[in-house]
Amino acid sequence: MVGGRVILLSEVRESATPWLASVRDQDALARARAEAKVLRETCERMIDDVLVQDEAERLHVTTSDEEVTRAIGQVAQTNHVSVEQLIAVAVNQGFDEKSYRASVRVQVLALRVLQQRGVDPQKYDEALGRLHMQLRETVYIEDRLAP
Repeated sequence: MVGGRVILLSEVRESATPWLASVRDQDALARARAEAKVLRETCERMIDDVLVQDEAERLHVTTSDEEVTRAIGQVAQTNHVSVEQLIAVAVNQGFDEKSYRASVRVQVLALRVLQQRGVDPQKYDEALGRLHMQLRETVYIEDRLAP
């Protein structure tokens, strides 16, 4: 639970699908450990995403579908591929287009929240980590995912 938002285990499993696929070839014990680690990391990422979305809402920061589409276009251009090729790569890694777009939307929102706070774009990654820690200190989080 993050604030008033419940994150279900089924949502964590669905979100973890791309990473769970990479551990399936291991022996049973190693696979179980790797799956638990992937689920834990995915849960933590989902908590951070909810916190960023809530902070964006509090700050009245939004992003449109067109902005998400532009951001995906920029990622494709940076990687010298078409948008269709980028989406195909995401699908091959276990995402569907909807979940990939949702992930990009949260990244754009996080960037906007950091911009609203006056963060230097060159220091985005470290500032995002600090933002997550600050938000975690101010919001009730209950994690019932077994270690």
